[in-house]
Amino acid sequence: MECGITQQHTVHNHPQQKWVAEHANQFLTEHVSAMLNESGMAKAFWAECLATLVHIWNQCSGEATKDVTPYQTWHGQIPDVSHL
Repeated sequence: MECGITQQHTVHNHPQQKWVAEHANQFLTEHVSAMLNESGMAKAFWAECLATLVHIWNQCSGEATKDVTPYQTWHGQIPDVSHL
């Protein structure tokens, strides 16, 4: 709890609680596949595309964080996105 991270347990054999993780996995898989397809890169670059997608995703605000990015929440400053 020192860094604001709390461990939360899920109820065993309740598919409703797995929906969030499954939805995130589906989102990542679909977007990485689209990135590879659009770029024409080989599937061997899947891990690099995933890392890039997660990096970009962390620079964007979401519905849960409103006008604050995950990066800004963690580091306390607005991310530098000039490299994008």
